Amino acid sequence: MPDALAGIFGGQEAEGKDIWENLALTSIGGLISSTILLLLALPAIYYMWVRIDWLRRRVGAALKRGLRRPAPPVVDREEPATA
Repeated sequence: MPDALAGIFGGQEAEGKDIWENLALTSIGGLISSTILLLLALPAIYYMWVRIDWLRRRVGAALKRGLRRPAPPVVDREEPATA
């Protein structure tokens, strides 16, 4: 009978222990993944963002230069002087 009670009470302890172990694993996994995100992913995303912005500005400037109309030719409307 004491073995049966020990198994019952021991089983309840094991269930509570599993919850804490799962919580600890989840917390450690979150810390590791956030560290990797901060050290590797965010600088890469920032670099891509800057490159895309640089490309957008460069293409925009090229389009503005290409869309400008050339200045009309200067026409001299004076009559040539005859002697």
